[in-house]
Amino acid sequence: YGQTEAAPRMACLPPNRLADKIGSAGVALPGGRFAIRHESGDEAPPGGRGEIVYSGPNVMMGYAQSREDLARGDEAGGVLRTGDLGYLDDEGFLYITGRTKRIAKISGVRVSLDEVEAMLGAVAPAAVVAAPDDGVVVFTTCPDAELLAKVRRQLARDLAAAVKLLDFRVLAELPVLPNGKVDYARLTRMGDGDGS
Repeated sequence: YGQTEAAPRMACLPPNRLADKIGSAGVALPGGRFAIRHESGDEAPPGGRGEIVYSGPNVMMGYAQSREDLARGDEAGGVLRTGDLGYLDDEGFLYITGRTKRIAKISGVRVSLDEVEAMLGAVAPAAVVAAPDDGVVVFTTCPDAELLAKVRRQLARDLAAAVKLLDFRVLAELPVLPNGKVDYARLTRMGDGDGS
């Protein structure tokens, strides 16, 4: 696991732990450290979810837009707020669950859209975006209306949300960008009522 701003690796999963740490990004590289931070900025205990924050000597100094910016020195202080969501287990192995920008509020409760997609993945390909007011819009390629109604009710139970806040829409195919990733910007426009 890594980001360009951390030159570019932050974690590695040791090969001898592959079988018992399935889904983990591994542990911090020597000299590095992960912390999980709640919105309040407090550090989460093992198993607690929040934003992944990495500290280490390989973190960039900052962003430069001009030659003058290069004289500013180290603005990051060796700390990188990754924008990823996740948790650490009791051995310090990192698990990534989504992105901070991929969050919706359902009746005031923050929900990871990536986690909702993972819940739906066993049924059919699905992409989830925040609804304009409250809730989420689920775009799926599953044409089975009866199955989708059942899945919608189960998702409402799992999220402790009202069924009416989960808007399911069927598409022939999910829109993708040239790089093959889901075009969430287009789906968000569609969820807002703009079909473009």
